[in-house]
Amino acid sequence: MKLVNLFLGLGFVLNLTVSATDIKLTETSNQLVITEKSLTEFTFINHLSEIQTLNVKTDVGDFTKIIVSGYGENALRGNAELPVLEELINIPLGAEVAIEIVNKEEKTIFYQNME
Repeated sequence: MKLVNLFLGLGFVLNLTVSATDIKLTETSNQLVITEKSLTEFTFINHLSEIQTLNVKTDVGDFTKIIVSGYGENALRGNAELPVLEELINIPLGAEVAIEIVNKEEKTIFYQNME
């Protein structure tokens, strides 16, 4: 019985892998790199180089799931499952937090559902 479950699980995983589509954005890897840090501030660069898509069929409709290696997903029921990068940052009690985006690069990707 365990062998049958193993084969069914393996078949399911292989089926998901075959239906995934890779979208290559850059030649780097997905990574968050801290470039400068001190006691009062830090600077980081987030590289997003590759996205995978997976067609999902549910009772409420068909969706394209976005998967990014190294990212988690928001798990709020009823919301879209989008890739999320979470990092813990220690902030001293009473400190003031300011966020400044110095540079951002965007790329529009036109995706057609490939079945």
